[in-house]
Amino acid sequence: LNPATGQLEPTQVKKSDVALAAEEVARNRAKAMEREIEDQLVECDYNSQVREAIHNAALLGTGVLRGPLPMTRFRSSWGAVDEAGGVYELKAVSEKKPSTISVDPRYVWEDPDCGDDIQNGRGVIELEQKTKRQVRELAKQEGYIKEALAQVLDEGPKRSAAMVEIANEGDRKLYQKASYDVWMYVGEIDKADLRNAQLLSGELDDAGVTDEAEDDPFASMSAIVVVINDTVVKIAPNPSESGELPYDFYPWEKVSDSPRGYGVPYLMRAPQKVINAAWRMMLDNAAICAGPQIVMRKGKLEPEDGSYKLYARKIWLYTGEDDKPVGDAFSQIEFNMHQAELANIIKLGVDLADAETSTPMISQGEQGNAPDTVGGMQLLMNSANVVLRRLVKQFDDLVTRRHIRRYYDYNMAY
Repeated sequence: LNPATGQLEPTQVKKSDVALAAEEVARNRAKAMEREIEDQLVECDYNSQVREAIHNAALLGTGVLRGPLPMTRFRSSWGAVDEAGGVYELKAVSEKKPSTISVDPRYVWEDPDCGDDIQNGRGVIELEQKTKRQVRELAKQEGYIKEALAQVLDEGPKRSAAMVEIANEGDRKLYQKASYDVWMYVGEIDKADLRNAQLLSGELDDAGVTDEAEDDPFASMSAIVVVINDTVVKIAPNPSESGELPYDFYPWEKVSDSPRGYGVPYLMRAPQKVINAAWRMMLDNAAICAGPQIVMRKGKLEPEDGSYKLYARKIWLYTGEDDKPVGDAFSQIEFNMHQAELANIIKLGVDLADAETSTPMISQGEQGNAPDTVGGMQLLMNSANVVLRRLVKQFDDLVTRRHIRRYYDYNMAY
């Protein structure tokens, strides 16, 4: 602005200044998104869910995280009714937030043709057990069909046909219980199937389910379908705009052409057999060596109480010849104790387990024969933690990067 004329006049601006200004705007927006995602992760207790998934990976071979999926949370809030009189009332406030949940890998089934990445498959099926109260609470969540939920509650819990057929006829009554089998499918669905289901909501209609789309061989969409008692109780589009499956599989030890892996118990299965066998032999040997074996000449020695069972300060009656010592009629034999030799076998099995699982005892807090010097201990710990660092990096590659990226996409879309 020219102060003399009061007119706006063009000025020269360096490209570097424009670039710095744009960079500052982008940095501020990135920080704001980072804070938003961090708040969402704290609200859904992301750290505890990740710890559970890592535990499942170490124990079962695979940890599974599901998210982000929108969930309606309810919290209590006190609001003033009469501020002057100090009257407040408790109100239920609902919030729709994305959340992450650790899923038991034994109740998740991926497309068998997905290879080592579930995103290459068509979808994922998950089984969850819910009580009658939990099924009733689903009516408060967005997307669930209340009429279908009411029908399910009237029917009561039913076992899936597949679960009943695999059991013996006499054991099928064991499969009758008070909880519901809730099956959720997330993945690709033909648009023609959606129209035939006649359960399309307005949101799904906006996705472009038309007669022309049904005839298109390339027409499909990613959706979420929830089934209870063979009744569809929810059908909604995948909240991910890209159609990416909201699941992350974390294998402890990778398996070729599979998203799942091997856990620590499976890796140490051979040394575990050695340890178990040596421990059983040690107990058997200790049981035999716990007391002497008694050798007695029949008719030469009789118990005063008539019972041959041994106990402390027992009285025996010698009925043999007077000129013969009692030792000729009664003696004891001791067996050798091999506890030390068997303990060495157990130690060898533990060493083999450390080698095969790549988790040495020193990384678990056992010093053993580690050097006492600071430098030597530091070098040893760095070497022992190589495998753990690889597992951490593998978790970042397979879970953290993809999971947080989906949170970013969710926040940008909604």
